Amino acid sequence: MIKYMETQKNILIVEDESAIALGLQTLLQRRGYVVDTAENGKVGLERLQSRLPDLLVTDLKMPVMDGVDLIKAIKAQESFQALPILVMTASPDWIGKEMFPDIKVLEKPVGFNEAIEVIESIIN
Repeated sequence: MIKYMETQKNILIVEDESAIALGLQTLLQRRGYVVDTAENGKVGLERLQSRLPDLLVTDLKMPVMDGVDLIKAIKAQESFQALPILVMTASPDWIGKEMFPDIKVLEKPVGFNEAIEVIESIIN
């Protein structure tokens, strides 16, 4: 059963692994969210400039611009300060947890159902 919301929430997924990005995008769209994807931090930042989502989900290790540089760029811009961020990473020792305590972190591998639960707890 599809969950429809009165106002559709927008989510941007920044992930270089297309299977993860597509899987999350498909499941979230089925739940009524508007989902955009970007294959690296540079493209993700460009998408943020044109449309501010209700949530950013990002990987850390990506080509061109990684997730750490993306988060730093977001935190440096006042217009993005309130943007909730979820990091999905295979790097459990990521030091950014201390630098950005307001960011939720999920360690990969993570199941899609767990990721959806965490996303919905942040966005709703």
